[in-house]
Amino acid sequence: MLVVFMILLLYFGRIELTLITYIPMLISWLWTLSFMWLFNFKFTIFNIIISTFIFGLGIDYAIFMSRGLLQKYRFGIDNLPSYKTSVLLSAITTVTAIGVLIFAKHPAMRSIAFLSVIGILSVVFVTYTLQPVLFNFLIKQQGKIRSAPVTAKDLFFALLVFLVFLTGSLITILLYGILMILPFGKNFKKKIFHYWLFITSKLIAYIPLNVKKIINNPFGEKFKKPAVIIANHQSHIDIPLILMLHPKILILTNDWVQSNIFYGKIVKFADYYPTSNGFEKNLKLLKEKVKQGYSVLIYPEGSRSPDSEIKRFHKGAFEYAKELEIDILPIIIQGAGDCIPKGEPFLKSGQISINILKRISVENYGNTSREQAKNIRKFMQNEYQKIIKKYEIPAYFRKKLIANYIYKTPVLEHYTRIKTRIENNYAFFNNILPKKGQITDIGTGYGYLPYMLSFCSKERTITGIDYDCRKINTANNNISKTEKLNFTCGDVLTVNFPESDAFIINDVLHYMPRDKQKDLIIKCIKHLKSGGKIIIRDGNSEMKRKHKGTKLSEFFSTKLLKFNKTQYKKLHFTSKNEILEIASKYNFEVNIVDETKFTSNIVFVLTELSKS
Repeated sequence: MLVVFMILLLYFGRIELTLITYIPMLISWLWTLSFMWLFNFKFTIFNIIISTFIFGLGIDYAIFMSRGLLQKYRFGIDNLPSYKTSVLLSAITTVTAIGVLIFAKHPAMRSIAFLSVIGILSVVFVTYTLQPVLFNFLIKQQGKIRSAPVTAKDLFFALLVFLVFLTGSLITILLYGILMILPFGKNFKKKIFHYWLFITSKLIAYIPLNVKKIINNPFGEKFKKPAVIIANHQSHIDIPLILMLHPKILILTNDWVQSNIFYGKIVKFADYYPTSNGFEKNLKLLKEKVKQGYSVLIYPEGSRSPDSEIKRFHKGAFEYAKELEIDILPIIIQGAGDCIPKGEPFLKSGQISINILKRISVENYGNTSREQAKNIRKFMQNEYQKIIKKYEIPAYFRKKLIANYIYKTPVLEHYTRIKTRIENNYAFFNNILPKKGQITDIGTGYGYLPYMLSFCSKERTITGIDYDCRKINTANNNISKTEKLNFTCGDVLTVNFPESDAFIINDVLHYMPRDKQKDLIIKCIKHLKSGGKIIIRDGNSEMKRKHKGTKLSEFFSTKLLKFNKTQYKKLHFTSKNEILEIASKYNFEVNIVDETKFTSNIVFVLTELSKS
């Protein structure tokens, strides 16, 4: 069983898929042993041999089911019923053939039949039921595809955070009980209690090492002066992210939190007042807490944002700030919605930034609380866009891109990691291409570049074209696929191009003869919108020494690894002069970007010259 486990691990390349394939086989094996014990069947040379036979069949069935599940996930082709039918027919014929020995007079023959029937039926039952459930757990949440598949690493940290939360809650309950009997003043007890909540929040925030935390406090906020803290709401982890900033922070909560059997009393003791108290009652209670130096945390959106954008603000927070005569302290959380999207219970790998802005006065943002809510929301939206621009760059989206290719064969996953690292996460293309408009990627492959461009700007509509239909099917069935991403399989010289603001011809030209290279560039020119760009990256055959490296890399990708399919027998590398000649003929200027080190791949940026 250990040898089989290691072979499965090498084959699938992921511990998660190995366990999903291995566990059903293990359970059926234990099930068979349990029946042997229950009916007092001893091990003999005969049933040891038949057990090995059943064990082998169990491996086959589990692998067949895994292949069917993975094929549907990668290509969107549901061949699982065929795999199930194959397994079922194999099981029926085997059970029928060996099961007739149940009528034999010799006890050894009957034990072989009994063991075969029980073993094979248990294998089929477990692979039919448990295996799909385990696989769907990795990729689905409540019947919908997850924003990123569950991995062993993320699951470990998610369970660790839950364990810390559970342990912290139990200790908090114990601390609450101890404080109730100690002969200290009420305010002193609550001070100790809030420091403990502050420490627990820090642990919850910092224990998941798979999530990088960044705290930006450019104005040196100390939280010593009370304020109404307002923050955008993206995920479950938002509350500990704010509470870990200072011990003297209170929260206004919903009724279900107050009545929770597990931590309702804790919330009440911490003076986290319910919104159902009404404005006047809470105002009176909060005035006392503000005098003691406490700030009030309110999420003015009211609930978590499904897409991480800042939604409409309710006016309550601004009315409290006005009546309590304290500042508004805006805090913007960025990245939490990507790590724990709404509806997703597991913490994913990523990066979260907590951005503490400068204190503001509500009077400076309007005369009424409704007007203040609207204007401050607009202010926070503008600041949020600046923060997004700073942090949500291609490197930030690297893990999100790779997540689309996890569980789609180990070779493809590792190729994705290597390719994106070599390409510096496509930062060059993101910087040079327009932030909105139609972009067409010719020779898109598995769709790495279109996905990265769409992550970096939601205003881009991107079409990817490639003649390798396996790659296109993979790109079309990724978890991050949206209506603004379109992938087409076909010959780039015959497929209809959309009118585009930019064309990308990335490592494509050398796969076609020179006359067809020219036809492709001219076709792009004819479908280019006014003011658009054509970006060509390919090996420059004029760079003799570096060009050897390009030829070698193409030999590996087309001949040895066969990652890239070729339509023609030979590769035809273009030259700088050939590109310049075509560009000049059609009144395009060319900007050449040469950042090559070991290969001759250079970038030509073609921009149409003014007709005047």
